Amino acid sequence: MIVTASDDVSLQSFGRGSGRTRRCRLWPAMRLLARCVILAMFLFAPHPAQADDISLSNLILNNSQGRINVRFGLDFPNLAPLQGLLNAGVNLTLVCDASLSEKREYLWNRSIVETSRYSRLERLSDGRYRLEPPGNGPPIESENLAGVIYNGWGLISLDLAPWSLLTRGKPYTLQLTIKLKQDDVADWVRDVSVFWSLDSFGPTTYKLDFSY
Repeated sequence: MIVTASDDVSLQSFGRGSGRTRRCRLWPAMRLLARCVILAMFLFAPHPAQADDISLSNLILNNSQGRINVRFGLDFPNLAPLQGLLNAGVNLTLVCDASLSEKREYLWNRSIVETSRYSRLERLSDGRYRLEPPGNGPPIESENLAGVIYNGWGLISLDLAPWSLLTRGKPYTLQLTIKLKQDDVADWVRDVSVFWSLDSFGPTTYKLDFSY
């Protein structure tokens, strides 16, 4: 899906969900069975397999101390599928791919810069969720998944390139692609869940056309 906005349009911010988890002590065999049951519940329950499960808000491109800087926030209106995967032992990585190019009328757009940022999200053995923010920020840990996502992905900043690469009056386009992918999971988890999680959480592409 592609969402296009001009540089004077703010994308709508959606409400955040919340979730709670209860911890219990299980023997290894029972723990494995419980994970299988959780996966089965979320795999075969009806769900909309659309990238709209990730919402982007407040997409801004500006000049920050002579650098092209992009800021945006991510929200998950429905946390249940995401929480179900994490509770079943599936580790996830958020991938943010950004590209900036000069728009040309009769030729292919001229690429100026491309960059990617990664952020890992997992559930620890003690029931807490752990998120490594994009960049060099310290990990965020809490039993509240909604709070972890808000603090880690509620505001993401990407440093692209020197502002001097832009020419006043020329048109440019920023393309931002967001997706979640599975990372470091056991074979039995990957085999039964990869098709569902990838379809449900991206990729989604946003485009921002602008000039200055």
